[in-house]
Amino acid sequence: MKQLDCKTQPFTKEELKASMKQRASFGMIISMTALPLMMSDKDEAKDLDEFMGNDGCTPGYKNENYKKIMMNRMPMYDELGLLDI
Repeated sequence: MKQLDCKTQPFTKEELKASMKQRASFGMIISMTALPLMMSDKDEAKDLDEFMGNDGCTPGYKNENYKKIMMNRMPMYDELGLLDI
């Protein structure tokens, strides 16, 4: 911040963690809804009408990379209490 001649004080580590925790629910929702659509193979992709007209299942949920990402994220979401009913 000093090199940029910025007068604004940077976040402390605690403030940054608190901010990330407040926004974690948005990240979880995007991870469970939009991420599988983005990770679908091009040849398996559906347009929105096809997606909404069927059971709402996208091939992205079966993508191995998506599964790996979610396996890493789920413990964090659970620890933050985002999976509690």
